[in-house]
Amino acid sequence: MTITERERDAVRAEFGAHHAVTTPARGLACWTPDEPDDNQFGVIVSQAMGRSNMPAEQSVQKLVEDWRPEVLVVVGTAGGIARPGADGVLEGPSTGDIICVEYVHYAAFAKYDSGRRYLRYFPMQHPDNFLITSDVRHVETSLDWHEGLMTPPSGETTPPRVRVGELVSLEVVAGDSRAPGQQDLLKDFDHAIAVDMESGGVARAMHTASDTVYYRPAWLAIRGVSDLTGDTATVQDLLAGNNEERAQWTPYAAAAAARFAHRLVERILARGREPFDDPGARSWTPVPQR
Repeated sequence: MTITERERDAVRAEFGAHHAVTTPARGLACWTPDEPDDNQFGVIVSQAMGRSNMPAEQSVQKLVEDWRPEVLVVVGTAGGIARPGADGVLEGPSTGDIICVEYVHYAAFAKYDSGRRYLRYFPMQHPDNFLITSDVRHVETSLDWHEGLMTPPSGETTPPRVRVGELVSLEVVAGDSRAPGQQDLLKDFDHAIAVDMESGGVARAMHTASDTVYYRPAWLAIRGVSDLTGDTATVQDLLAGNNEERAQWTPYAAAAAARFAHRLVERILARGREPFDDPGARSWTPVPQR
């Protein structure tokens, strides 16, 4: 699943998803690399209803209802979180790097009381650890996953790094580290390496997607870093203009995320899976309620 038009176009081009398919219900627009006549699709590419967590949650609910995917991969761009390091040098991800999310913090759910901000929580399903430790790490160490990518705006020839870490999901575009509101939202998450506006909704929807003992879908988020942000004015003083940087790097970040996701999905599909019927499923006679 992608979020923006640019992300959608990058993923469709990377996967060769040129065939529009009709959803079983009134769902999202979807495309597949497979011939539509087959009615059996290994890969479905879709675009969320809109940006931010609520449209993302609703979109995942529709995808689960229509297609019952085994693995959902959210592909797109995100902001990298920069932090002050030694000698005034910023530490953290760089523009163009790939972020694989291992844990989602939803920062917008909180309570303000007596001048303090207290975090609140609701159940979420975080990205699948097995897919990260097995498949993501395998693709990360592959020497050819990034071959043929467009030249980054920096002109560098070194491949983008793959970073696995925590992400903060917000309801605002975190574009100004000097803003007190942004500092307030990010300061509690000192290990987070990226920020977006959708992963909280996806994690919430995936928690409720497991509706039977036989259906337990997993998910991953693969994000290319299109710009850098932070939680202090000191960081902002060392950063380039956020909007200008995002406009410059988004095409490359989206293409890099799409390429990495393509190699990842190829590895997942290479394992195959036989048709599944649970031989151990038990039945029982309903017991009248008291």
